[in-house]
Amino acid sequence: MAGEAGKARTVLLATEKAFAAAAVGKIESVLKEANYTLKKLENYKGKDDLLAAVAGVDAMIIRSDIVDQAVLDKADKLKIVVRAGAGYDNIDLKACEAKSVTAMNTPGQNANAVAELVFGMMLVSARNNFDGTSGFELVNREIAFYGFGAVARAVHKLAQGFGMKSFAYDPYIPADKIKEMGAEPVSTVAGLFEHQYVSLHVPLTDETKASINKELLMKMPKGGSLINTARTEVVHEADMIEVLKTRPDFCYLCDVAPKDIEPFKAAVGDKYGKRLIFTKKKMGAQTAEANDNAARQERDMGVAHNQGYPFGDPQNKDYSIKGSKRERERAVAILAQESKGPSAEAQRAAVNMPQRQEVAEDAQAAIRAAVLKVAAILREMRLTLRAQRTSLCGMFWSLSTTKILR
Repeated sequence: MAGEAGKARTVLLATEKAFAAAAVGKIESVLKEANYTLKKLENYKGKDDLLAAVAGVDAMIIRSDIVDQAVLDKADKLKIVVRAGAGYDNIDLKACEAKSVTAMNTPGQNANAVAELVFGMMLVSARNNFDGTSGFELVNREIAFYGFGAVARAVHKLAQGFGMKSFAYDPYIPADKIKEMGAEPVSTVAGLFEHQYVSLHVPLTDETKASINKELLMKMPKGGSLINTARTEVVHEADMIEVLKTRPDFCYLCDVAPKDIEPFKAAVGDKYGKRLIFTKKKMGAQTAEANDNAARQERDMGVAHNQGYPFGDPQNKDYSIKGSKRERERAVAILAQESKGPSAEAQRAAVNMPQRQEVAEDAQAAIRAAVLKVAAILREMRLTLRAQRTSLCGMFWSLSTTKILR
């Protein structure tokens, strides 16, 4: 067995919302090649099922499943948890740090699936859910992005095809780079809300939680629409209900309903499904392609697996991380101090900074990236980090592996 002969390793695939069967088959294939055992817990019904399953596993692959203190207490051998998706609000990073468990995510891999959902909701709203009444066209409309990472850029690409004009604010991407990508840079969050459509692409943090409030929403022009495929919690719910009540022209399109949907529906009356659209569950990544892209470029995947690169091929071309000079220098300093394993702060800087990454157009699927991370880190048994500088893209981060497990 690679890494440490004679020791079995078990990877738990814990998904309350199961991946497509073909995608699971690809995961099984990669882990079998690495001589790891795959344990599956799919479509489980309660927390107790997850608590029972984590005992004795070395690694976990999850989606939006909750990994909190209770889970970590039961996972006596766990060394790494990988989320196939963006964000990390479903993982208790402090608890992971306390148990020396490495937490990773795979942002950007479902970008096109989410982007198409954004436009699906926009079209349904613009055409009044096809009720026979006149709607409006999207051409020549304006859309502004809060966060200009992989998903936002995928939406921007579709917006260009619809003849829309894009604006963007992202504190991690210089204004000139935003302009190079075809959007007009905006200097403040408030400035985004001067445009008809505002699309949210930010993680849930202490800073962003409930930050989209009445003051911002009331700035939007007539017919303003807020699109939320990030997290419901970034929107101040009471303020949103009030805006929906007082502005009959305002629309809210959200990928997953809040816990209490009735006050929202009451605010719009018979316009639910037109002014107000909620998906029944988080649907951004729910496409066959997003689940099954693990089969793409299998030769490259094999090279990456054999050489121990957790983020794609040895050049790391699929996961280059962009940021301001100050942010990159700060991350370098953090990583340089991490000789005994990454802290929560290092995890945020080195692993979760891809919220602002530059992802190639042919970026591989979240599942493939997740499996590669698990396989590489379990196989080589320790994590080290290095920074590389290239002439084309500035500072890139790549992860190379030497021993992490004992």
